[in-house]
Amino acid sequence: MRVRTFIIVGTTSLFLSGCTLFKHPTGGIKITSNVSANVFLDTDALGMTPVDKQPVDVKTYTLKMVPSDSTLAAYQGSLAVTSGFQTTVNWTFAQSQDQSSGLIIESDVAHTKNAAELEIVTTPDNVPVSIDGENKGFSPLVLDTLDEGSYTLGFSAPGFSPLNTTIRLVKGLRLVVTAKLGRAPVTTASASALLTTPVLSPTPTVIPQPTSSSKPSATPKPIAKPYVLILTTPTGFLRVRSAPDSTASEIGRLNTGDMAPYLKTSNNWFNIKFSGSASSSGWVSGQYAKLVQ
Repeated sequence: MRVRTFIIVGTTSLFLSGCTLFKHPTGGIKITSNVSANVFLDTDALGMTPVDKQPVDVKTYTLKMVPSDSTLAAYQGSLAVTSGFQTTVNWTFAQSQDQSSGLIIESDVAHTKNAAELEIVTTPDNVPVSIDGENKGFSPLVLDTLDEGSYTLGFSAPGFSPLNTTIRLVKGLRLVVTAKLGRAPVTTASASALLTTPVLSPTPTVIPQPTSSSKPSATPKPIAKPYVLILTTPTGFLRVRSAPDSTASEIGRLNTGDMAPYLKTSNNWFNIKFSGSASSSGWVSGQYAKLVQ
């Protein structure tokens, strides 16, 4: 499986020189891609990649990139520019959005004084994250005990192409890394191999929790429709969150095959009845869940 590696220059973590010369807060952007692409920031055309622009007004923009190769899928998403920092985007276009991958790296002042902080958000959710080859847990993830310096950041999940990048952490700053993993192309041969070959994972062993599955039981009886069915996930469970966002707090977990009453949908997130929360409801990502009506 091909590993995609991005090298992020340390300027993403440093104050931009000269920003204080402007009358209002500004930052900068640097955008690169594997093929040339037209770049649009809101309605402004910035030209073809690579783009390196400053000053840029501080705000959250809609970033759109249209590759020169019409057989490749365009990209559209949000991008935040913060005062005195450069936001970096490195995107790899593919024939579909599922197979496309990339990184958005933003910087801001650390939440804890003098800490070198790292915040990680991924698509899909629940991706194992490694730093210099050592597993640090699953995304979304915030690390605030790392030393200042350079690190190799790695993402790897079954069914997706691995993604690596080099970052530099600086005391007093928080580096926010948003990673989009591309789904790995599956050939007929590899598809059959997946059915017969066990997948070995480098992630830590998950300690089984006591469940009723230790007793012989019949197939779970479906609940009344509509309901949400939890699909197979890399971890065997899906996090239930307090809001339809991968950065929202975790309020519980559901296992593969679990079903929960459906309430509503928002941005490919399902709102379900969930007794483990104070509000008796929670949100699960549509990435690993299916609405049954």
